[in-house]
Amino acid sequence: MSKSPLSRLFTGAAAKAVDVVDALAGQDPVTRLKARLADAVAAADLAQAAFTSAAMAYELSPGHDTNARKLDDARAALTAARERVEGLTAAAQAAEAQAAATASAATAADRAKRWDAAEALAETRKDIAADIEKLAADLAGKFKQLQDVTAQIAEAMPYRPDSSEKTGTFLILPEVEITGRYALVKCGLRWAGNWPWELKDLPTLSSYMAKACDQLAQLRKVRG
Repeated sequence: MSKSPLSRLFTGAAAKAVDVVDALAGQDPVTRLKARLADAVAAADLAQAAFTSAAMAYELSPGHDTNARKLDDARAALTAARERVEGLTAAAQAAEAQAAATASAATAADRAKRWDAAEALAETRKDIAADIEKLAADLAGKFKQLQDVTAQIAEAMPYRPDSSEKTGTFLILPEVEITGRYALVKCGLRWAGNWPWELKDLPTLSSYMAKACDQLAQLRKVRG
């Protein structure tokens, strides 16, 4: 016995639904539900068309029992199809809401994690700043020693050196300050002084002072 067109219609739709479920097995719930909803809507449209056809056939032959049964079957199938659309619509909306909530929670967790990282780094920076303050205080003390000893050298000499002699022996305090700042530039802190050339070409502070020692020894030979 061959199946009726309506029976074949829903058998084909069911087979297609199984194929779609298999194809979407790896998809997220929202995608799977929307795919099923699309199939359900399509099936509901077919059920509506089948119901319309059955209703027309019944109206043309109202006393025909077969047409009456077909109409009842079509009505039941349409009701079931609509209910499935409603159920899948609600399920898809619930899945979307759940997905949005999950995404929102994940976003909030990620933001909290990033804030934690930023605050931890800020604490680390604060500790670094405290270390720099201590180093700066020590450096300032050393710079003062450098300047004080420079002044003491000039006072210790048996005569008052002229400006050219002071320059050669680094006895001019502003020049000593500049060479001290160049020591910071040499370490990579270019903001400490104006040196537009490569750092490898910048003499070290100790080499400046060593040169001053040599110049002072030469002055002793000359001046006696």
